[in-house]
Amino acid sequence: REFVAFRDDQIYPEYALVYERSFPQTSLRDEKCLAMLKQKDLDTDQEGDEGSDEDSCSTDASGDDVPAAEQALRGGEEKREEKKNEKAEKKKQREQEQQQNTNKQEKQENAALAGDLGVDLGDEEKAILKTYPHYWFHAENHESFHELCPAQHMEEMLQSLLDKTFALRFTQDRIDSLSGRALAHVDDMPRRLRVLKALRIESSALWHDFQHTKLRMRRKFGEGKAAQRIKQVKTHAHLPKVIKSRLATDLNETYLWCGSIPSTIGDITTKGFTDGLFVKERGPFGPGAYFVDDSAHADEFSLDNKEGYYKGYYAMLLCRVLLGQPQYIQKAGDTQAHLRLGAGQPFDSSVGKVAANEKHFREFMVRSPGQIYPEYAIIYEREYRDRRVR
Repeated sequence: REFVAFRDDQIYPEYALVYERSFPQTSLRDEKCLAMLKQKDLDTDQEGDEGSDEDSCSTDASGDDVPAAEQALRGGEEKREEKKNEKAEKKKQREQEQQQNTNKQEKQENAALAGDLGVDLGDEEKAILKTYPHYWFHAENHESFHELCPAQHMEEMLQSLLDKTFALRFTQDRIDSLSGRALAHVDDMPRRLRVLKALRIESSALWHDFQHTKLRMRRKFGEGKAAQRIKQVKTHAHLPKVIKSRLATDLNETYLWCGSIPSTIGDITTKGFTDGLFVKERGPFGPGAYFVDDSAHADEFSLDNKEGYYKGYYAMLLCRVLLGQPQYIQKAGDTQAHLRLGAGQPFDSSVGKVAANEKHFREFMVRSPGQIYPEYAIIYEREYRDRRVR
């Protein structure tokens, strides 16, 4: 049935729904395979059509002249066989040319990688640099890509992680979203952060940079050696085992929160953590990118969009971060800590509290953008005890 309204004032478009189509027992990868199979069927049908035309011509003989008809039929079969062999030969030549181009490209890439890292790469290391996470939509893509992909299946896990790492306390950085003033009491804090949408950031360039940094760090530590383990990272403690297994724990790779803005999430897929984007020039440990393991503290640095599609909603990133060898900041406000990080320095990250007060949260800082892969983006809203969600 369809319903018809003749006047504009009979209609109020109250809700807008963004959706995707899902098919039973098929994934995106299955759909690609089906599309390829359909194309092959089309090619086969076209060949069959050509053959049927020849058959009709060859059999267009009088019933009295049977030998002539058989000879025409054999001739048609021979022609089809010749065409088939020609196609097979051309296909073989194309495959050989493609393989030669692939080998040439691999040599160029390996030479570039070796020059970039300053070392010769082994087969295992080469494979690592060319492999994307198996759960990505672009897991088997061999071209460059930058895309925000829906991650509905992760929303439950991300909501659980937000809840389990949420501490009901605040710092001087907590600003009330409605009044714009610093909070005076913990009762004014949101009681919960509710996930509305989850996205996975898939970027070939950012992932390659992250993997390069991982190899450099392993070379720095030496074979069989690991960084000093950072204990009691809340985000890591509450991750499911299957997700923990993805991480290079010998390099203190972990997932950490970073406050964001919905309107800037698209920029991160191409730019990553660059100057002016998620990087503090005057942070408590010096210039660098700062992360936290408490979702309430990350929410302090999140802003809502003032207009547009995500007006009134907030964003947060869940990033893979290579912390490597940490330096623990004992003195609050050590703005020279960043000078002890990076190539030729003893440390790869700074870990500490931004103030001596024990109520303050711990922060993690790195200087190199290659130590960060922002894998998940969350659009969320704040739930308050005594007023409506905002």
